[in-house]
Amino acid sequence: FAVAAFYIDLKNQQIQQLLPDNSIITDNAGKSRSQGLELETSFKPDDYWSLEFAASYTDASFRQYQSLNFATFIIEDYQDHQLPNTPKVSANLTLRHRWPLGNQLELFSQLSDSYVGSHYFDPANTLQQDAYHLLNAKIGVEGQSWSIHLWTKNALDRYFSKVEFNFG
Repeated sequence: FAVAAFYIDLKNQQIQQLLPDNSIITDNAGKSRSQGLELETSFKPDDYWSLEFAASYTDASFRQYQSLNFATFIIEDYQDHQLPNTPKVSANLTLRHRWPLGNQLELFSQLSDSYVGSHYFDPANTLQQDAYHLLNAKIGVEGQSWSIHLWTKNALDRYFSKVEFNFG
């Protein structure tokens, strides 16, 4: 079991912005703050099964940031806006099973659910990704110095964006 708390004050944090002509500029945010908690734990009821859980809570926002919105060409104040790409809550739950097959081989299977909380893609907090879960699975055989696995990520085919931009 582990718990960690963090508190980060940043000055002149660099924020990348994609312009309508597909060029990228780096802007300096005046001040930002990120604080939160992380925890992880695991449970192993026997030699074959394990259950792992990890979660985090992050409160991250601009404390001072005025910038030119390159989609509208208006100076905007982003104070108290959530930092881009920073969900408040994220978590992962993993169930793992190992079964001896003999000859130093093990059958390995794993099922995990990853949760990513809602978050914004831009300093203006106008482009938002809703919270989502991703179910991942893995099965295979492992030897002493080798392994072979079949795996799938996002087994339920959930739609989510990694990045979004507003060109007006």
